Amino acid sequence: MILSGLLELTGPGPGKIKIADSASLCGKARCIEVTCEVYLHVKGWSLARVTHIDVECPEMNSILKPGEGVYVRTVFRNCTLRIFLRRRVYLPSLGIVINEIRVRSDLFSTLENRYSWAYLGGKVGGVFIGFRKEIITELEKVAKSMGV
Repeated sequence: MILSGLLELTGPGPGKIKIADSASLCGKARCIEVTCEVYLHVKGWSLARVTHIDVECPEMNSILKPGEGVYVRTVFRNCTLRIFLRRRVYLPSLGIVINEIRVRSDLFSTLENRYSWAYLGGKVGGVFIGFRKEIITELEKVAKSMGV
């Protein structure tokens, strides 16, 4: 089926704004920075049904397999999106037990000190974060100011 191939598309594309080159996977005592591509993916572009954030790196599939999903608490503080996992996950490749994902971007400055629930879903090659309406509205304002 043609659609199954389209669901595996990752990387840059129309309506995807690159917001970071790395993310941090954090445990109780330390954080490990991993190289990845983080995009603000705007609704209506490149098959997006809703505006969301894509974190594309293989380590994320150790946290959530493609097709899995979970609701998580999120907070925007100091231009950093903090995603609190509901359970701790051991990553043997990095030798760390993580309970949080952090993404730093100056584009998050308009969302400072905002708390929200979000949907963290697994996809081939990474994860995506779907937010509540009030966060999506702010992210779309950022995208519009950047010409998308």
